[in-house]
Amino acid sequence: MPPNKKPAAELQAIQRLVSQYKSILNCIQKDDGYYFTEIDNESGFYFWIKSLMPDPFTSGWVQINYSSKPYSQFELNEGTGAVGTEMSKVSQSLFNLLTNWLNIIRNERTFDYTNFEKIVPKVPESVAVSSLVANTLQQLTITDFKSISQLSINFDKEVTILLGKNASGKTTILQALALALLPDDNTDKDREFEKMIRIGKDKAILKHNFSTSATPQETLILANRKSKAINGYVDIIILGYGTNMFYNKAEKNKFQDFVKTMLLGNANHYFTRSLFRNFDDNFVDILDILNHLYYEEQREKEETIRNNSKEIRTLIALTINDLLPKDLIQIKLVEERSYYFVNQAGDNLDTDQLSEGYRANVILLGDMLCRLMAMRGHLQVKIPITEVFKEMRGVVIIDEFDRHLHPSWQKVFVDNLLKVLPNMQFVLTTHNPMAILNRKENEVLKLVFSEDGQITTQTGHATADLDVSLVLLEYFEMDSLVSEQLQGKIERYQEAKLNDESIAEDLGKELEDLLVTLPIHDKLYWQYLKFLRDKGISFSDLQLNKIDLKSLFTNQ
Repeated sequence: MPPNKKPAAELQAIQRLVSQYKSILNCIQKDDGYYFTEIDNESGFYFWIKSLMPDPFTSGWVQINYSSKPYSQFELNEGTGAVGTEMSKVSQSLFNLLTNWLNIIRNERTFDYTNFEKIVPKVPESVAVSSLVANTLQQLTITDFKSISQLSINFDKEVTILLGKNASGKTTILQALALALLPDDNTDKDREFEKMIRIGKDKAILKHNFSTSATPQETLILANRKSKAINGYVDIIILGYGTNMFYNKAEKNKFQDFVKTMLLGNANHYFTRSLFRNFDDNFVDILDILNHLYYEEQREKEETIRNNSKEIRTLIALTINDLLPKDLIQIKLVEERSYYFVNQAGDNLDTDQLSEGYRANVILLGDMLCRLMAMRGHLQVKIPITEVFKEMRGVVIIDEFDRHLHPSWQKVFVDNLLKVLPNMQFVLTTHNPMAILNRKENEVLKLVFSEDGQITTQTGHATADLDVSLVLLEYFEMDSLVSEQLQGKIERYQEAKLNDESIAEDLGKELEDLLVTLPIHDKLYWQYLKFLRDKGISFSDLQLNKIDLKSLFTNQ
């Protein structure tokens, strides 16, 4: 600690920090009988989270201890029992938040403790704890994982879309990210780790950073297990979807228990198994879920459960309809009996009667929304069900998110997701230029191979002001946007025109008949071609998307 900093002043700053959040913490699970106490002394304080439940098998406690002697630090002690385990999720988030602020205070050499709010801004009491401790994924570093020797990826705070040719490593990156975020005792990927390690190596290493992390969080992949270093690891909500998504229509009632989980909001904080499997049919049928909720509402005697059921099914149906093309198909409760998809003609359709494109994306969207609703207990504060999607924090990973979609839907799909889930962070892959329109510069990463054959990333221009043809040229390494036959005719005409060949007129007329008129009549275009000819550049050898234009205009 620098000599100008006094432990008493730092203690005062930390106490003020905790007091800012205390009113918010007091609302956490208060209806379940938890309470909070502080014990101060001259060198620090204890912050306790206790349960009032008398049953020793369910009660528990959590203690956060701050001490300025012999040096400033926080310590986290956890009690036992089921309730203690649940409370530890809250305390772990608080612990990481406090530790992060302590590191800031330590490292700020000129910090004035009398002007505390300059570095630790006051947080309104109405802000949810999830907002305070939300972790934004910032970076992933991959070492010796499958085909990747070494790669670092920086993530945008809202959406990161990975592009690349087949076998460039897009799916591998998504799997690495999921493994880095999953707990060690997960059930999504708990075996066959040797296949995840680069051939010739004995381990793979994954490191990721969050916005609240002072140091990277490391995951070690060995042949028989994966293990995380104990350096502030926090459970984070994570959903992952691979390309092989199905639902088993022969088992339409298998999600009755899942509906109960949705009503309680106590599901696991992760669901990523399809990223690691060639086939997975463990996805919900949205109509089946909505109908179960509706039937549950009719026969349930407990008013709270009835109200929850109605709010959940109403919100999910409205949200799905916002994500679907409104002029083509919508979910409706028909005759107050059952939910169906209703098309333009007014026909009632089950999920398996939808087209392949609609069905695939309805499965994706429905499963995502239902699981987030079931995970709402990880928000750590009680909020209205109607606000769950707005408040949800976490990471959603989708491989080829736009598969089977019509271009009109591809163009707006990402923006619609961000409107519905504004605080979730998306990591996606695609092969489609329409799907990356209207993106900011850092939201699109292209995977390319360096000269030594290693995978690396490149950013391009923002696509908000580009049309799809320019996106194809810049991001998808296309040399031409027409067929090879037509491209040959255009190049032959341009060579003939520049060399004043008699055949140029006939070739030009043929191209006009094919509606290829812009390059024929654009005078500036022809001046540019003559400029290239004067520079000694053959048009037939020219690749427009790879030319360094700046070098053309330098004196030689």
